[in-house]
Amino acid sequence: MRWAVRSHDEDGDPLQEGTGSFGVSRSLVALAALAIQAREPARFELLYRLVWQANAGKPDEAEMHRAQELALAVRAEAHRMRTHVRYLPVEEGNRRPLCWLV
Repeated sequence: MRWAVRSHDEDGDPLQEGTGSFGVSRSLVALAALAIQAREPARFELLYRLVWQANAGKPDEAEMHRAQELALAVRAEAHRMRTHVRYLPVEEGNRRPLCWLV
């Protein structure tokens, strides 16, 4: 299974809006917002399954745990970037910042 975000089909025609709807918990939305930023290639498939399972009322604990691990990894990496990135002062004309991870 491959996921893609797009607004048009292969012929360039706009995709039809869906008529059905369902809701998921705020906690799952918050978890997915972090986990989708992970580097794991299978994150879209995992999150799709979690949303599908939440809609059906049968969440898989192992998959929920994996999504929590991905979210934790994203939080840890964001923290590391905030605390370990150093910037070098540059001249006014240079628009590219010079920085590195210590």
